[in-house]
This record gives sequence, structure tokens and C-alpha cells, in this order.
Amino acid sequence: MIMDSTKTSWNALSPVIVNPRQWKKFLPHIRLYVINVFKYGNFSTNVNSRKYWNKKLSSKVGGRWRVQPYRHVFKYFPRDEEFSVLDIGSALGDGPIFIQETYPKAKVSGLEFSDTGIEIARRKSDVIHWHHLDILKDSIPKVYDYVIIVHTLEHFDDPLFVVNKCLRAARGSLIINVPYDEDTDRKMFGVTEHRYFFDKTTFEKFYCRSIEIVDDGKSIIYEIRV
Repeated sequence: MIMDSTKTSWNALSPVIVNPRQWKKFLPHIRLYVINVFKYGNFSTNVNSRKYWNKKLSSKVGGRWRVQPYRHVFKYFPRDEEFSVLDIGSALGDGPIFIQETYPKAKVSGLEFSDTGIEIARRKSDVIHWHHLDILKDSIPKVYDYVIIVHTLEHFDDPLFVVNKCLRAARGSLIINVPYDEDTDRKMFGVTEHRYFFDKTTFEKFYCRSIEIVDDGKSIIYEIRV
């Protein structure tokens, strides 16, 4: 993925410590936290460190990974015109490559913070411009007609910070595709990869030109205009 959020978060574990009746419920979280500490040196309840994603993406090599969700953003692009697009959280690069194949006139860029992900993505395509940086710490170097975030924003503790940063890099629209949880707009609890629930109200303070539920209610797409 695309960020390294490793601040210690002991408060999230306090219910487990003070209430033994909850231990069984939280055993998977405790197990993951122990792995997170000893394997990746990460003391946060947010497991999304660079080391974690380097390991995970190294196990996804072969074939195409995480391409299907990109189909839902195609409708927002002009069919026979040149345009530029930046994909946030490109993982192994298959999403941007899919866009380039579908829109040959497009100038496609991908952004990824995992060393493994960006190395594999660069081997797959030398046509796409790849950026190896951390969206939480580094500046987006250019402005694009479209910025897209496909099944990535849910990995952040503060998705609104990322959205504001991406809007500054978008000339036209920011298109977001994330898991959908009806009537639930809040941060997730526990030691998890996914950090946030999204519903139709999550980005109501922004200029959402359209909101669409897809994948049989499993995902939601927002088009936020600049």
C-alpha cells in the first residue's frame, strides 16, 4: 500500500486488558499485535507499515492482483481524449497497467510506498510513471486531471487528511473506491489492516458530484470535484 503509520496506540487495547471476559473476542487482535511487534517492529495497532506490505506484496507475485475494482472508475474518464491520472496505492502496478491498456491516450502514473510493490510495478511497465513515496509524509510531485484511490483509503487512520492532500493534486476529480458499510462512518477498533468504515455521509463536507454503491453493496464510489 502507501503509507507507514506506526504511532503507538495502547488505548485501543485497554478493553482487552481491563475486562478478561473480552479476551476470547480479542485473541485474533492480540495475536496480530504480537506478530506486528516481533516480526515488523511496529508497536501500533495499525499494521500497515512498509515492512508489512513488503512481505504481503511479495506473496502476491504472479498473475494480476486487485484489478477488478478499477473497472468501476472507468466511467469517470473521457473515452477518446488525452488525460492524466494518478493512482494512489498502486501495490504491484496492475491497476495502472489496466487503465493504460483501456485508455491508450492517457498519461498514467502510479504511487506506491512499498519497496517490493514499486520494484515489481516498474518491471511490469516502463510506460507508466511510478512514484515511490509515502503519501503521509511526502508531497505529490505533480497535478493530474484525475486522482484515484482504489481500495486503499480504508488503510488510513485519518482518511480525510489523505483526501485533502489528493485534492490539491487533482485538476478535475478525485475518485475514491472503498469498502462500504451502511450507516457506519467511523474509525475501526482493534489491530487491523482496515482502519475506517465508510458510508454515504463520510465525505459530505466535500463537493461529491456522485456517490454510487457497487459490487452488490460491498463497495462505494465517490467522485469529489475540485
